[in-house]
Amino acid sequence: MKISRLYLKILGTFLLVQVAAILAMFILLHYDKIRPPFALHAEERTVAIKRLVSNALEGHGRLDQALENRLSTMLTIFASAFQGEAWITDGQGQILVSSFHGPIPMTGEESVEKEIPTKGGIPCILSRKAT
Repeated sequence: MKISRLYLKILGTFLLVQVAAILAMFILLHYDKIRPPFALHAEERTVAIKRLVSNALEGHGRLDQALENRLSTMLTIFASAFQGEAWITDGQGQILVSSFHGPIPMTGEESVEKEIPTKGGIPCILSRKAT
C-alpha cells in the first residue's frame, strides 16, 4: 500500500498547526496574556472576603467583642471552605481577627511564585512554603 503525496502534505500541515498552537499557548501564558484558572479563583476569593469584611464592618467605629466574634466565625467558615487561612491585621501588622490560633502562618521563608494585581487594587500573592 502506497501513501500518496497528498496524504503526507495533509499530515505535515496538521502537525505544523499543532506545533504552532502549542507554541502560541506557551507564549501567551508566559507573558501573562492568559491567566491560569487558579489565579482567577484566588482573585475572586480575595474580592469576596474583602466584600464580606467590608459589609461586616459597615457602621462600626470600633472592634468590640461581638464584632470580633462575628468576623472570626466568618473568616473561619471562609478559610475552611477554600482550604486556607484568613486574617485581618491593623496598620502595625498585629492580628485583629483570624481563622486560626497563634502567629501568622507565613514565616517569611516562602518564595513568591506570582503576584497578581486585581482590578480593585488588592494584591493577590501566590506563594510556596519553604521545604
